[in-house]
Amino acid sequence: MAALVFLAVLPSHQQKPLWMQIVFNLAHMPAYGILFFLYIKWSSRITDQVLLAGFIATLLFGSYTEYLQSLTASRTASGIDIFLDGMGAAVLIFIIKKTNLVKMRTRQTKTSNLINKNIPLS
Repeated sequence: MAALVFLAVLPSHQQKPLWMQIVFNLAHMPAYGILFFLYIKWSSRITDQVLLAGFIATLLFGSYTEYLQSLTASRTASGIDIFLDGMGAAVLIFIIKKTNLVKMRTRQTKTSNLINKNIPLS
């Protein structure tokens, strides 16, 4: 998170070529996708509520970094950047839902809880 804030507040001294601006903008998706992954990995269970909370936290942090960027000389805030931040999280939500990781993690947690309590699995 600190690295994302640091990069957001670095002043821009020169105009970048269009292709470099596109690359930097698209870099928001994997960066905030990783941040989203770290949010949900922090939870012991991956549920729909955890995914939603992680998505909202990712968007809030993206909005915060854009706000900080707007306070930096020669930088501006961009709604497109916030959209791309959310897309990074949304891609991971799609992958998690497609692979049924939510059900698998919940089932593993229930099974491990039963084993830890010495309750037979019947």
